[in-house]
Amino acid sequence: IAEVCLVKLFPKVQNKFSERYGNVSGLGPSLLAMGKLGSSEMSINSDLDLILIYHANKDSFSNGKKSVSAQVYYSRLTQAFISAITVATGEGPLFKVDMRLRPSGNNGPVATSINSFEHYQVNEAWVWERLALSRGRVLNGNIALCNQINKVIEQALNAQISVHKVIKEVNEMRLRLNKNF
Repeated sequence: IAEVCLVKLFPKVQNKFSERYGNVSGLGPSLLAMGKLGSSEMSINSDLDLILIYHANKDSFSNGKKSVSAQVYYSRLTQAFISAITVATGEGPLFKVDMRLRPSGNNGPVATSINSFEHYQVNEAWVWERLALSRGRVLNGNIALCNQINKVIEQALNAQISVHKVIKEVNEMRLRLNKNF
């Protein structure tokens, strides 16, 4: 149900958004489902772990009434989409959304370019982030962009990681978890 809602709602939000900001040249946006949504294991209490990944031509700006850079455009589109998903209804919010699995977590931009996504996942991602990426599943978008995202996931998951790095990061993870309990 959540996936259908997201896939049907996204173009409506995008169309409304483009009335003000126009469009940006490139392959556009795609939603990457992570966590239980990505692995199709959602329960009634699950939140939606999402990453919005976009492709825009270099140095492009939107062509609407209000012209903004591609990064600003997709960040604002992401925020508009999250607002639409989390809107309060008589029964409560439609869904809870968690964007912390995006590259750089809460410190990073809410929308990620495909180039930034690739660089981060292949070169900088922690072991636990690669494990989370193993549950990633592309929900929508231009087929060429979807294929690029899937190639990045495959590349990141098949990258060689030293045993020393895995042990070090698992120990650090355990220390952080123990500190929180």
